[in-house]
Parts: sequence; structure tokens; C-alpha cells
Amino acid sequence: TVIIPGSFMKTYVLHGEFVQDYFLFPRLFVLAGATFDHNYAQSLDLLQSYGGGVGYVVYRTDRSEFDLRGGVGYSKQEYNGYPKLDLVTAGSRFYQSYQHRFANGMTFSEQGGMRPAWTNSRYLFGGGQLSFNMPVYHHLNLNVSSFDFWSNTVPPMLRKNIFQVSVGVNYAF
Repeated sequence: TVIIPGSFMKTYVLHGEFVQDYFLFPRLFVLAGATFDHNYAQSLDLLQSYGGGVGYVVYRTDRSEFDLRGGVGYSKQEYNGYPKLDLVTAGSRFYQSYQHRFANGMTFSEQGGMRPAWTNSRYLFGGGQLSFNMPVYHHLNLNVSSFDFWSNTVPPMLRKNIFQVSVGVNYAF
């Protein structure tokens, strides 16, 4: 056991996302997707979100791509022990993403976005993710990632923002 002094709090974050893009033109596409989040530090049992919209590739080269996306969607959030804060909303989704592949096989990706609600002006959810992947040996890779989760409607005495950094090893087939 390693004890680190400071203001660390127990956190457990699960994040899953499914997105399907369909290109209408070389730079213009439509998209649909679903997102699922669980965040122990914010007492969030489940945030489920479904939506769709349009996207545009702003910048593209052989190694890099920058996209902007916007759309509409539905969200439902359920808190553990705070049923009065459970809510269902409909609103907008705004996202951007950037990916870059380096010559030696390393990759960098960044995503960020926010979801303001139309049905509840207090509801605002946002987040971002950075990931750096480096080949180590054959198909074995080292991955360093950070995840930032922010919600405007958290239970009392809990933090609105959670930032997490993880280091891992993965195997690519």
C-alpha cells in the first residue's frame, strides 16, 4: 500500500461510448451514438445518453484529423442515494476530436465536448479525454490516458469535476 498525502479522493469511473459515422461527402458526415457513464466520486450510478447529428472534418492529412460534431440527444442520469437529483433531459451535443499518428507508430488522440439541456437550464455536462499510445514490443503498447468528467448537477458535498490519469499496457491484434 502506498499512501500519498494531499487531497486525493476515492474514485471509480466507468465510461463506454458507441458512435457510428456515415460519410455523405468526403468531409461531411452524419452520426449516431450512445454513451454510458458511472462515477463513484460523484455518486452517479448511471448516465445514459443517446443522440445523433452531423459532423464536419475541418482538417485532414495522412497522419492527422480534426473533426467538429453537433447534434441533439436524450440523457437520463441516476444518482446513488439522491433520487431527487435523478433527471431526464433533451438537449444539444457539441464535440470536437483530434487524432495524430506519428511516424514511429505512436498515436495521440484528444476529445472534448459539452451537453447543455433544453428541458432543464441547470443541467450541463462536459468532459474530455487525452490518450497517448506508444508501441513497446511487437503488438504490446504503453498507454497513458486522462479523463475529465464535469457535471453541474451533482449531489451536495460532492465535487463537480473529476480528473483521472491512468497508465496501462495493451495488446493490439
